[in-house]
This record gives sequence, structure tokens and C-alpha cells, in this order.
Amino acid sequence: MIPEFDATLPVTHAAGRAYSDEDDPLLTTFVTGIWDELYSRETTPVPPCPACKSGNTRVQNRPNRHHALPFFRCRACKRTYSRLTGTPLARLRFAVKMPAFIRLLSQPIPLEEASRRLRVDYTALSNWLMRFRELIAQHDPDDRWTSRVRLGVKYQPTGTCPHCGYSGQLRNGGFGPDTRRCALCPHCSRTWSIAPGVEGADITVRVVKDLALTAVARRTRAGQVAPALASAEHAILKIPARAAPASVTAPSVPAPHANRFDFSQPLRANSPLPRRHIEDRELTAFLADEIGKVFSQNIEPPACPHCEGVNTHLSSRPRTPTALPTFQCRACTRYFACDAYADGEHAPARHAVQLSAVAVATSTTRACRGGVEHLTGNREGVGQAIPAMADRARPVRTS
Repeated sequence: MIPEFDATLPVTHAAGRAYSDEDDPLLTTFVTGIWDELYSRETTPVPPCPACKSGNTRVQNRPNRHHALPFFRCRACKRTYSRLTGTPLARLRFAVKMPAFIRLLSQPIPLEEASRRLRVDYTALSNWLMRFRELIAQHDPDDRWTSRVRLGVKYQPTGTCPHCGYSGQLRNGGFGPDTRRCALCPHCSRTWSIAPGVEGADITVRVVKDLALTAVARRTRAGQVAPALASAEHAILKIPARAAPASVTAPSVPAPHANRFDFSQPLRANSPLPRRHIEDRELTAFLADEIGKVFSQNIEPPACPHCEGVNTHLSSRPRTPTALPTFQCRACTRYFACDAYADGEHAPARHAVQLSAVAVATSTTRACRGGVEHLTGNREGVGQAIPAMADRARPVRTS
């Protein structure tokens, strides 16, 4: 009996990474077939007596409002029984929840999560798990299906810490920013990738707890009859292969339109000729919209501006009205904010009002000194902001 686990599925619940609800359809079908056979409401065929194994039996009563299942009577030993009598599922309550519980048998989730989903007591669920493990073992002589039961089975990696040299049992360290499974050293509390460079392979981990065996030990201490279940000391952790990162190509920037300037306007700021300042309202509206996107307070994770990866998540929410939300890319592990789209560097959110005024000056044909006088700002700051806006508008505006 060697259970198998997927390294991409979480061991504990964490923010942004919930438990999976995908079951093993083969195991679910196998166990459901056994359950339907035992919990059948049909009166035929009449099963043999579970006490004396006699086939001289008959139907005692059909399903009614008092009994959900038919009962049979043995003519040899005069005993009344049902199909559940003598099986691990005898006297098991809440039969209506069994189909949902059978789906959970193949899911690597703790019993606390199963208890929350089914709204059943934790102790009762551990008893159900023990009984179904016994039932599967009775119908599985070669351990084909028993190893697929992963509910309540906890594992931990073993190895050597690359930081302090500790060797032995390690702890689960969650997932790194690149979504790789990590191990945690109990000595120095540092984490690292559980299997660096072995994507697409299988590694051996140690089974540290099997809650079905815990239920067996609890019944044994209480002096009750408990089944002898098979235990596993090791398990297989499957490391899926990682997809190659997509290459980022340079954007195709169209050439600027030759007639975008009015050559009748003077070029120098100190020219005695009159100057007409005409604003390009279309460009101003475009820049204002882009500035709003850059300094947005929206916490929906955008694509990474460094590698264009879409596997991003929210890292921190804005704590002040002038702060911006921070995101992290799981592909390249970099942190970024929405304002990183502008020129790769961050700017305070309070600069949004100033940049809106710069947008108006950018769409007006005037010298940089004249724009500074118009904005009553810093010449160097305006000189840096205008080229950045031009780079942002260049892929869109062609005239």
C-alpha cells in the first residue's frame, strides 16, 4: 500500500489557495458500487445469513416508513438481518451523506475540511473512514483501491537542509512564489524547493499520520472491537512538469506621423513670433485614461509587466489613500504595482493629479520650458514624464 499525492495540491488551507474538490472517479465508482449493493432496497436476491452462512432464508419485511431497507430471516438460526448486517457499515447513521463522503475518500484533505463540508462531527468522520477502509480492504485483495484512499493521510518530506545541514524529518513549507512545493527545516525554520530540478519526477515522502489508524487505536483503548487495517510508511509525491515560460517579444512600434507638428509654429521659446497652443483632446483623453489605469486602486491582479505572465496574485492591499496595491508574479517571483507599467519604476499615487496636468501639456505643441511655466513645476520632472507618456502612447496613436 503506497499512496500517491500531487505536489500541486495544498496540505493545509491558506489564503488564495483552497483545497481541491476533484475526486478519483475510478475509486468513487468502485466504492459507490459496493455501497449501492449493500444499501439496495430490492428484496431479491435474498442474501445468505451472515451468522451461520445458511442459504435457507426468506424475506422478513419490505422497506417501509420504519425501515429504509428490507430485512430477511434465516430459517436455520431464526435470526433477522439486512444486507448491512455483518459488514463494516452496519449501524452506520446518516446514510444520505454517504455518497458525498465516498467522493472525499480519494481527496488529500484533512478530516477538518471534510467535517466542514459534510457538517458531520470529526470523531464520526474518523469512524466512517475506518469502516470504509475496512470495507474496501475486504473487496480489494491486491491493494489496488486501498492505496487510492488519501483522506486523512498526512505526509512530510525527508532530506537535508541546504542552509544549516540538518538531516531527517522535514516539515511542509507551503508553496513558493513560483508555485513550487517547499520544505521547511525544523531547526532553522528556512524554506526551499522540495525538489529543485526534478520536475516531472516522483519523490518519496514519509507518512506521518493516518487518521483511520488513529480511529482504530481509539477503539482499541476503549476496549471495543477494531479492524486490522494496512498501514503505509512511505508515499509517492508526484512533481508535475513545468511549462516553459513564454518568450516576451518586443512590441511593434509604428513610426510617428510626419505631419503631427505644425511647422508654422516657432520652434524657440524666446521667438518673437506669436504661438498658438492647440491641445490635442484625443491624446489628452487617452493619456488621462492610461494614468487612471496606472494609479488604479483595483486589487484584481493584472499581468506581470516583466514577463507578461498571467499567474499573479495580490501581495498587499493599499494601507493609505495615496498607496497602491502590490502584486507578485508566480512565474518570475517579482513584485510590482500597477504604476510599474509606465516606465518600470514606481511613483507615488499622489502624482496622479500632477501627471494629469502633464498630459494636457504633452498634447500641446510647446517647448519644455513653456510647459514648466504653464505647470509651475520642476523642469527635470516634466522632461522625464513627457518621454514616458510618449512611449506609452506610441503603440496606440498612429497620427
